[in-house]
Amino acid sequence: EQTEEAEKKLQKALKDQQEEAEKKLQKQQADCEQKLQAAVTPEQKVLKQTIQELETQLKDLQQCYKAVQKEADAAQQEVQKAKAEVQQVQKAKAEMQQEIVNLKEKLKAPPGFQYLRTATYSCNGVTNIVKEYQHIMTGLEFVLIPEGSFSMGSPPGEYGRRDDEMQHTVKLSSYLISKTEVTQEVWESVMHTKPSDVEGTNFPVNRVSWHDCITFCEQTRLTLPTEAQWEYACRAGTQTAYYFGERSNAKDYAWYDDNSKEIQPVAQKKPNAYGLYDMAGNLGEWCRDEYAKSLQADVLNPVGPSGGNEKVIRGGSWDDLIPCRSAKRNQAAPSFPSKYIGFRVAVTLPSSESDAHK
Repeated sequence: EQTEEAEKKLQKALKDQQEEAEKKLQKQQADCEQKLQAAVTPEQKVLKQTIQELETQLKDLQQCYKAVQKEADAAQQEVQKAKAEVQQVQKAKAEMQQEIVNLKEKLKAPPGFQYLRTATYSCNGVTNIVKEYQHIMTGLEFVLIPEGSFSMGSPPGEYGRRDDEMQHTVKLSSYLISKTEVTQEVWESVMHTKPSDVEGTNFPVNRVSWHDCITFCEQTRLTLPTEAQWEYACRAGTQTAYYFGERSNAKDYAWYDDNSKEIQPVAQKKPNAYGLYDMAGNLGEWCRDEYAKSLQADVLNPVGPSGGNEKVIRGGSWDDLIPCRSAKRNQAAPSFPSKYIGFRVAVTLPSSESDAHK
């Protein structure tokens, strides 16, 4: 018991000493703060007050910035919305303008045709913008070839050249020519016969004589292209031996002995710069003209001689690439049907319609 009593007294004494030490420490801290306050100069007080004021202003500016940023974000959304509306209006305007153009073109379409589109084609470094139409009776698509002049024939030294390819200038009015050779489907719908040896609705019709083709044209109010029209359309502004340029390009544009052993469906290869398919290879094509070894120069819309026993064939066929040159001329009796020969059709526009399409 004496020991416990002594321990309690000791603890109380320690506690009293600790409290006394804390009081002294607090008093010393208070004295130090008073001395520090007394040591601050008036200038420091002003500076401290200025800092406090600036900090308050900074907080106000930050709040203001947040408010302005919020307004700016809202305004930006409105701007984006307005831009989207402007784009929609511009798109609608462009569509309306195109519709007006289409309607005007439909009004200008030649009799028996309807306007389809305006298209752009490129080949061998030449680009053309052309108008395309559909023949209502047959469904065949046609390209409007613009009037112009060109050098018909081939230059001396061209590989495979014959002496009936003398170069001369030809002038042509605008005309329509079919984008493809006449297909078996179209032939059968008009003529109700099946002359071809390799059958398929989208295959070109072959084994038809020149006379057969003329009968088809009479029933559809179409015509065969003249030899000059054919070459002008084939070249489409090019001057090379082949409208597709180098012979190495032939596989992309033509059916010939390296990639075919018979006729193939139309429009499977790339078109020329007028959007015409198979102007080289697949089938040779009957032209309207009588064959003549020499042709007249500087003539408007030449149609060849008035007499003769053979008709012109152009374009070569699937059996050889050399006859596929743009200037290559062949001929055969008009009664001769061949597995190597088909045809495409054309329409020569009257001068008034030609002027309307300029």
